[in-house]
Amino acid sequence: MNADPEQRFELVRGYAAAKSRQDAAAALALCHPEFSIETIPFGTASRDRDETAAQLGLFFSVFPDYRADTEGLADGDGCVAWWGRVTVTFDGPLFGIPPTGRTTTLPAFSVFEFREGQLAKERFFFDLVQLCDGIGAGVGELTSVLAGLRAAAA
Repeated sequence: MNADPEQRFELVRGYAAAKSRQDAAAALALCHPEFSIETIPFGTASRDRDETAAQLGLFFSVFPDYRADTEGLADGDGCVAWWGRVTVTFDGPLFGIPPTGRTTTLPAFSVFEFREGQLAKERFFFDLVQLCDGIGAGVGELTSVLAGLRAAAA
């Protein structure tokens, strides 16, 4: 890794701030061309920056007020752990599930990897049941839709 911990922290903070403005282009400007995001609760992953841009665009259409509030950062073995709270309002259809207009705030955690001084990968974790409860979506319905999407992509 060719950046020190504070430089890695600044990249993560900048990425989180851009995503909190729903500015996928600014977020991805901090990322390596092969940047991928793995959204663990959804079971989805992108393979490069273009796929990530498409996923972020869809995510922001569903949750147009997405905001990440950083509570902490830690560096170890060239990776950065981010933890905090995310706030979302379910204002756009989610894979055919109609929006409820409900807002929720929940704890979240990400692990970032780096390549050539840029973000290379994000693994994004949150409690799917807590998200569904907060936005008024059925967890069974959402997991079924996500399973269908993963099968179609395979």
